[in-house]
Amino acid sequence: MWLWLGVIGAWAWVFIVEIPPLFGKRRMKELMLIILIMILATSGSLVFMYMNVPPNPVEWITKIISPYARALYSLMS
Repeated sequence: MWLWLGVIGAWAWVFIVEIPPLFGKRRMKELMLIILIMILATSGSLVFMYMNVPPNPVEWITKIISPYARALYSLMS
């Protein structure tokens, strides 16, 4: 529950303090960047809240790259 309050508090702070000046100055790229960062942070928080062991992206990268690495290694030896 405390993490939910932290996520909601962060979104509220951003929408109260950061968004109105950017929207008023028509800085849409910065506005979209802030919203993207908040979405990524929120999704990371939700993964941390609901999964005991969050997924490790390094394992996914090794599964994708390992066939190429083995092929290169076999060509070089």
